[in-house]
Order: sequence, then C-alpha cells, then structure tokens
Amino acid sequence: MAHLDHNQDLVFQEVDEQLAQDRLHKLWENYKIWIIGSFIGLFAGLAIFVGVRDYYRAQDQDASDRYIQALEALDKDQLKVAAEALKGLQTKHGEHGYGLLSHLSEAQMLAKQGDFDGAVASLDRLITLAKAGQPAMADLARINAAYLLSKQPQRAMVYLDAMRDPSAYSAHAYELRGVLAQAAGDNKLALSHYQKAMQFNPPNTLSQRLMEHMVRMGGMDAVRKAQLVEPAKAE
Repeated sequence: MAHLDHNQDLVFQEVDEQLAQDRLHKLWENYKIWIIGSFIGLFAGLAIFVGVRDYYRAQDQDASDRYIQALEALDKDQLKVAAEALKGLQTKHGEHGYGLLSHLSEAQMLAKQGDFDGAVASLDRLITLAKAGQPAMADLARINAAYLLSKQPQRAMVYLDAMRDPSAYSAHAYELRGVLAQAAGDNKLALSHYQKAMQFNPPNTLSQRLMEHMVRMGGMDAVRKAQLVEPAKAE
C-alpha cells in the first residue's frame, strides 16, 4: 500500500511538473515578444547611457583642452593663436562652461588691444548665452561691460540697470554707480551709492576703496553710517 501511495505521489508530481511546463510554454508563446523586447530595451538603454556618458566626458575634455590652449597662448602674448583657439571653442562648445568663459577671455584680450567695442560685443554674446541658465555669469559680463564703458555713462548705466539686485557683483556695481555719479557732479548720490555698496560685504580691496571714497566725500561720519546699515545678502 505504501508502495502504491509512493507511485501516486510520483504521478501527481509528474503531472504538476507537466502542468507547470505547459503554463510556462503558453506564457512564453503569448509573451515572448514582450519578454525579448524588454531585454533588448534593457541592454539598449544601458548602451545608450554609457555612450552618452562617454560622449559628454569627451566633450568636457575637449572644451577644457581648448580653453587651456587659449589661456597659454594669451600668457605668451600669442594673440592670433589665442583668438583662433577661443573662436574654435565658442564654435564647438558655445554653451559649455568653458565656452562661456571664453567670451570673458576674449573680451579681456580685445580690451588690452584697445578694441573696447569688440570687447563689449563679446560680452554681449556672453550675456545672451548665459542670461537664461547662468544669471551670475550674465551679471559678471554686465559689470565688466559697464567698466569698459565707464567713459560713456549712459551706455554703462544700461548694463548696470540690467543686473540683478542683489547679485554677487552688487558691491562692484554700486561702486561704479558712485563713480559715475561723482563724475557727473552729484556727490550726494555718489555717497549714497558708496554706502549702499558697503551693505554687500565687499572683499577687502573693494571695501578699502569704498571707505576712501566716503572719507573724501563725507568724512568718517559717512563711513560710520555705512557700517551701521545691516548687510544685504547677495544672490
């Protein structure tokens, strides 16, 4: 009897295994396209991820190499080589971080050559590229353009007015506003701009300049008033 029970157990086990195989077979027949497709999608996605990662790494390296080449040429006063390297960087990697920085280097190079209009044009291109995703970079371009145009106050003020307030360069912007107001003979307005600049925790060299401006115009009383104002927070 025990032998029969054992045989029955084997039969039931074989039946269960056969049913399981049949179910797997039916599942495979019904869904094999989706199963195969899911594996293809998995490996394709992995390949795309690796490919994109390697592509961006290569782009970063190329942009970095081109920027370093341009800076080295500038250090050696090889202006033609530097100009070509900067233009190549802007053409191939215009919206890359190094591509954006290349406009600052180009503007600096042109300004040293006395081409202030060309330098401002380069900064204008940077503002256009950076103002959406890199507002701090756009403000850096604006303050530099304003410095270059300081002998043309109306044009300089266009760039200063376009800057965010507060920004990382607010202290510099208010100092320049003060210089322009002082040059126009409005000492009261100039003093208020210098005092305003002190609210943005300027770096030491700028802070010293601002104090010198205020001492000349309003004495230590003006400095004390500026120091009593709560510092503003730059973005």
